[in-house]
Amino acid sequence: MAFSQNVEDMKHAEARLNTFLLYPELLWFQKYQFLTVLRRTGSMMPLASGLAYVGAWVNHSKGSILGATLTVPAHTGRILIAALALLVGWTGSHFWSLVCFVLHQFRATSHSEDGLHYQQQVLLRSRVSDTTILFRLLEIGIAWRKHTRCSIRRILPLLLAASTNIAVFLVAGILSSRATNAGSEVLAKGKCGFLRSVNDPSPGFMTGEILLDRNIFYMAAYTSFREESFYVRSCYGNHKGKESDLCNFYTTPFIESRVDKNASCPFSTDMCSVPAISFDTGLIDSNDHLGINSRSGDRVQMRKVTTCAPIDTEKYSSDWTYEQKLGLSWFFEEQILNDIYRYYNFGDGLLYDVPTFNFTTVISNASVNFQASPYNIDMATFSAENTEYSEFIPIPELSHTDADLTLLFLTNRAIYTGEVNDPWFKATTQIDTTWSNDTRIPDSILSVIGCTEQY
Repeated sequence: MAFSQNVEDMKHAEARLNTFLLYPELLWFQKYQFLTVLRRTGSMMPLASGLAYVGAWVNHSKGSILGATLTVPAHTGRILIAALALLVGWTGSHFWSLVCFVLHQFRATSHSEDGLHYQQQVLLRSRVSDTTILFRLLEIGIAWRKHTRCSIRRILPLLLAASTNIAVFLVAGILSSRATNAGSEVLAKGKCGFLRSVNDPSPGFMTGEILLDRNIFYMAAYTSFREESFYVRSCYGNHKGKESDLCNFYTTPFIESRVDKNASCPFSTDMCSVPAISFDTGLIDSNDHLGINSRSGDRVQMRKVTTCAPIDTEKYSSDWTYEQKLGLSWFFEEQILNDIYRYYNFGDGLLYDVPTFNFTTVISNASVNFQASPYNIDMATFSAENTEYSEFIPIPELSHTDADLTLLFLTNRAIYTGEVNDPWFKATTQIDTTWSNDTRIPDSILSVIGCTEQY
C-alpha cells in the first residue's frame, strides 16, 4: 500500500509527479506534453477514440532528429507507405540522371579517344536507367575485349557507380516501410489536470451548486479509482508478464517496486508488534516510466519509500467513558444519549492548523454496533514540513522530521469461522455460537497501521 501526502520541501515538479503516481490521467503539466503508449500491438484504439494527437510531433526519448514523428490514422498510413515507396523509386531514377550528367562532364575531354570511351559517353548521355546502363556496359566491355586492352577494367568505375545506385535505393525502398510503425507511441490529445473542487466554501455554508460540484468531484475520483484498480489487478502481480492491449496502454506497463517484508520498525521499536513492510519505487523517470514527453533537461526523477507497520493500540486508548471531549462533534455530528466513547491518542488533533483536542480519533458504542458494514476505515495524516496539510501532531514515538505519516484506522466488527492471524485483522478470541464450532471475533475493535512516506 502507498498513500500520497506531499512533503513541503519537495520541488514543485516532484509534488505534481507524486499526484500523477496515483492519478496518471489527472495530471496537468503546463510545460510538457503527455505521452501515452500502445506498444507491441496493432491496436489503433487511441486514434479511433480521439485520445491521440494526429500530426507531427517530436518524441524526445529518441532525440530531436530520430524522434521526429508523424501520427496518422491506419488507412492514411497505408496510403503513406505506398506513396513513400513510389517516392523512393522516383528519387532513385532522378538521382541517377544527375550522377550520369556529372560523370559525363567529368570524363569529357578535347583529346581524341577510342570507340570504347565514346560509347560510354553516349550511354551516360542517353538517360537510361541504372539497371539498363549496367547491362549495356557489360555488353560493351565484352564486345571490346578483342579490340582494346583492359576493356573490362575501364568500364569498372561506371559499373561500380550503377551498382551502388541500384543497391542504395533498393535498400531504401525496402526500409521505407520501417518509417511507419503501427501501434507504436502516440501523443495524448487535449489537456489533463488536477482533479480539484472549484468551490471552497466556508464551513457550514453549503449551497445546491456546491453540493453538485462535490458530487461530480467524488464521482470522478471514484471512477478513476475503479479504473486504476482494474489496471493493477490485470497488469501487476501474477499477470505482469502477460501482453495485452490494456497492459500496453502506458509507456511502461508496470513499475516494479522493491518490497521488503522484514523491514525495520519506522517508529519507536516498542510500537511495532511485527516486522514492518517497505515499498521502494526506485527512481521513477517522468519520461521513461510515466511517458511525460520532455527534453532531457526538463525531466524529473522521483523516488518514494513507504514503510508500514501495525501499531499496538491498547496502550494509547482510553477506557470506555461517557465523557464528551472537546472535538467530539468533529467525528460525530450528533451524540446519542448515554452513548459511551473510547478515545485514541496518537497525537493532538488539529482543526484548521490549530491543536484543538487531545486525541487523534474516537469510536462510540453506537457507531461500532450500528455501522453499515463489518469494516470501516478512516485515516489521519501528518505532513512533516507543513501542518497546514496535517490532521494531528504525532506523539514523540511516532514523530518524524524526514517523512510524512499516515495512520489507518480499521473498525472491525466481522465474525470469522476460524482463527485470523493477520496483524491488522487479527481475530483469535473465540466465542460460542450455534452455527459454528470455531467462531472468532477481532481481538481489538480498532486496529491501526502506521505508514511513513519519504520522497
